[in-house]
Amino acid sequence: MRTPFPSPIPPPSPTLLRGVLVALVLSLVGGATFAGLSHLVDPATALRLVVALLGGSYVCWLVSRSGARIGRVTSVVGWSAGAVALMFSPVALPLYLLVHVALIWLIRSLYFHTSVLPALFDLALSGLSIAAAVWAAEQSNSVFLAAWCFFLVQSFFVVIPRTLNHRTTQPTDAADEINPPFQRAQRTAEAALRRISTNS
Repeated sequence: MRTPFPSPIPPPSPTLLRGVLVALVLSLVGGATFAGLSHLVDPATALRLVVALLGGSYVCWLVSRSGARIGRVTSVVGWSAGAVALMFSPVALPLYLLVHVALIWLIRSLYFHTSVLPALFDLALSGLSIAAAVWAAEQSNSVFLAAWCFFLVQSFFVVIPRTLNHRTTQPTDAADEINPPFQRAQRTAEAALRRISTNS
């Protein structure tokens, strides 16, 4: 008799604390990488490389924590193809950053939200994270602080409900799903049958 393989342990789902820790790690990596690359290439190219590195790392973390068993490789490959195309495209740096944020939002909406309204809240959160990163960059001129503010705000996506649909998902009895006009017709027919049976 063959012993069935044990079911794989699901990965821990994202929480606010895990998101803050990920934000700290990515910020440290981003600041150190930018400082190192700045001695090899121009600052604009270094910043593009850092954005791609941090975005890819964050997407991989999101996908690995989603609990989904299918589509993960496709999502990562699709994001990588988009990142490479952006790297060699002549788009300006602000648009480059916005497209990377949009890709993050798209991946997160596909894996962590089940309706449109939470995805729209997530989009607003992404806009707020961009504003926080721009403010930090203008105030400090630091890649570390800009990345820290961006990913710190991003970590709050866990407080957005997966769905805002308040319908109950519990199975209902078939009789509860009958509409009121049909119920009235059924009662009328039963009363008519009772009258016929008493008169006969």
